[in-house]
Amino acid sequence: MNNYLSKFLFTAIICFSVMFTAHNFWVKETPTTVHKTAKVKPPKKKKTKEEKARTVGERLQYEYDLQKNPKTGKVPVGVKELELKEAQKVAVFRGAGSLEKGASDFNIEARGPGNLGGRTRSIRFDVRNANIMLAGGVSSGLFRSTNGGTSWVKVSPNDQIHNVTSIAQDTRVGHQDTWYYGTGELEASTSLGDASYKGYGIWKSTDNGLTWSALTATQTGTLEGGDSPFDFVHRIVVDPSNGNVYAAATDVLQRSTNGGTTWEQVLGVFNFDVYSDVTVTSTGRLYAAFAGTSDSDGVWTSTTGASGSWTKIAGTGSATTPTGWKTIDNYGRIVIAVAPSSENILYVLYDNHTVSDCAGTPAPEADFFKWNQTTTSWTNLSANVPDEPGCDKGNDPFSHQGGYDLTVVVNPADANLVFIGGTNIYRSTNGFSSTAGTTRIGGYLNPNGAEQYNVGGVFHHSDIHEIVFAPGNNNVVYTGTDGGIHKADITVTPVEWTSLNNSYITYQYYYVDINPATGNNLVVGGAQDNGTTSISTGTTAKLIGGGDGVAVGCISGTDTDNQNVLYGTQNGDISRSVFTAGVEDYFGIQPTGAASIFVTYFHLDQDNTNHLYYASEGNLYRTRIASTIEDGTITNNSATGWQNLTGVGTATTGDIRSMATSRNGAYAGSAYSASNANRKLFIGTSDGKIFRLNDPAFSSASTAPVNITPAGGSGIASSIAVNPENDNEVLLTYSNYGIVNVYHTTNANAASPTWTNVEGATTAVQLASIRSSSIIKTPTLTYYLIGTSTGLYCTSTLNGGSTVWERVGPNNIGYAVISSMRLRPSDNNLIVGTHGNGMFQLSIITPTCTDGIQNGDETGVDCGGSCPTACPTC
Repeated sequence: MNNYLSKFLFTAIICFSVMFTAHNFWVKETPTTVHKTAKVKPPKKKKTKEEKARTVGERLQYEYDLQKNPKTGKVPVGVKELELKEAQKVAVFRGAGSLEKGASDFNIEARGPGNLGGRTRSIRFDVRNANIMLAGGVSSGLFRSTNGGTSWVKVSPNDQIHNVTSIAQDTRVGHQDTWYYGTGELEASTSLGDASYKGYGIWKSTDNGLTWSALTATQTGTLEGGDSPFDFVHRIVVDPSNGNVYAAATDVLQRSTNGGTTWEQVLGVFNFDVYSDVTVTSTGRLYAAFAGTSDSDGVWTSTTGASGSWTKIAGTGSATTPTGWKTIDNYGRIVIAVAPSSENILYVLYDNHTVSDCAGTPAPEADFFKWNQTTTSWTNLSANVPDEPGCDKGNDPFSHQGGYDLTVVVNPADANLVFIGGTNIYRSTNGFSSTAGTTRIGGYLNPNGAEQYNVGGVFHHSDIHEIVFAPGNNNVVYTGTDGGIHKADITVTPVEWTSLNNSYITYQYYYVDINPATGNNLVVGGAQDNGTTSISTGTTAKLIGGGDGVAVGCISGTDTDNQNVLYGTQNGDISRSVFTAGVEDYFGIQPTGAASIFVTYFHLDQDNTNHLYYASEGNLYRTRIASTIEDGTITNNSATGWQNLTGVGTATTGDIRSMATSRNGAYAGSAYSASNANRKLFIGTSDGKIFRLNDPAFSSASTAPVNITPAGGSGIASSIAVNPENDNEVLLTYSNYGIVNVYHTTNANAASPTWTNVEGATTAVQLASIRSSSIIKTPTLTYYLIGTSTGLYCTSTLNGGSTVWERVGPNNIGYAVISSMRLRPSDNNLIVGTHGNGMFQLSIITPTCTDGIQNGDETGVDCGGSCPTACPTC
């Protein structure tokens, strides 16, 4: 392995081992809509450094395993780019014959959350009008507001890369309608090859951010990353003196002198290292910074930006490197900021490779310096980096998750009013020249625990990625965090925050569910780094569980709140949210002694939501009292607790990754017999196996399930969908690349079912990673839906290798990763969870007839004065 690659892999592993220190486990933003009497479930006990590293490794492995080719163990090179290009060719699903020609059979409603935000790494304001804001979600796209964040509209087309990491405006008079945004979050992509957050160049707008087009010169490699510096763009700036565009990319600084048409490398050596940064003064002096793990480590400056014009002012070989600056490879990411009111001053904050886990002598995880260009001298401010009394892992002393959340900004009017962000945000009124003027103003509430900062009643999310000021107002600061966008008046003491997550749809869901009661609009979802949310109506969500949300379930009822919602968190925890005398509370109900993979998985039977099945790696636990169980007791009788279904555990050789119960025509709310041998539970595993367990709620614990795996089935069985009226019909998906991903059978109850490959003739489906599925049955038609890495697809006719899949929701769902689906057959409502754009609720549009003629029927044939119930084409 060459030295550059070795260094990258080592650095990436170190970075990922610490970047989720607080990121994955601690209580996150609680919206203002949570009742004052509510108890949001706290995080688990904080983990040791070794436990954290192990957990991060599990997360990376989980994502990678979903995608790798089982034969090679790798994600195929170029597949991400190819699957997107093929998806763009697929026709839109326009109806299956039960509606007017050219119409869709689905009504699609965005379910948000509209009041909570996801990971945001860049916010910018139009210099002419502070009401015009642009913000980027890491896996959600670019959003624009014209009213200062009161509402947002997504402006990046759905067929473009949504991994927005940096935004910049050309601020020259006459050019201010020109904007740029860069893509790719290296910190959340993995050295294993996961391309979930990888970028593909830079986009440009010339109409003030309304429409965008790709700069083709920045799309020179593959979408997987590693072969182009533009795969990860950490920062874009536009020189206000001449309009030159600079992109701090992977270990190099790129420049364009013609608006992005062509680019040249002006600094650095491209070896795919981790971080870089760039900033520019109003007169055109540039500063660039490269992580200490880079061969170009340190800080550089230039008055022209041209290649060969740069002077190194800190780092290896620089004559002006200050005392206390660490040597190459002994520090990480650097972020820099010029003081706008005194542009000879540059602040430099970097990851000093300390891990403040409260072991030994706790110390801040960053060093801090100030450069004076006039005197060409440095001041070491590191002794004044926040270190409050005591110690709290990932919170205090100053923590930043290995550089994952690290930023610095200076108030436009005061060179000594400086803000730094890591896990928390701090303000100094004296430029960190001493500790006396420093105040914690966001992130966690105090240095002693995981409660979020909530002065004034609005919770401010931890993990600070961006701090900015609006033009013309130096008293209001804005932040971009893992919880979206917030603003605060810094003249108020103590500082209070306001959420601007108003239709800023950026949540990343693992699993979603819908209340089983017909017509009930309650939906729930478990989200990456944003807990578990419930949404009763519309898009307004409540947070009911902290940490990272994963599997969820809605216990039946007519509740319009989050009563009796089941939710899990990573690594096995499962709880039930309840209301008692109007007070919201929760019970932990994980089976005692059970284990779990990183993303906790369980399945709740919609026809009897007391019947709950919990996946404990390859073992399966069952309870018949999910609505009342209050602890995780395992007994010999699942009527009084949990029961280990040992027959399943004996049969499986992989982790349980998917489950589905048959319905046999029994819609939600209908009678459910105490013993029903005709009921089935279908189980899918991580090694491609599919099992059928008869009478799952009442069978003996030792009952062995029937292995019904398709011949050739391999990879992770990501989803199983059962026809709600006929459990002989099953749709099965696998998530991995390079294999057959979609199978179908019409005799699932046979000893050895006949499976058919129904990937069909649609290349985009053949290439995609398939994550979820559903079968919707109407009186005249059956709809088959699959959720993929490039959006939602549907067909009403499965025809083996000739099956044609078409796209659903191109103008709202787009090409988002469809991570989860859950159908309510009683009214055919389907909730769809995406990784980056929240939830969508789909329902079947019922055809209408007038005077015996189907509306929109081009034939216009009279049906004789009346139409059949389903109103088929006449």
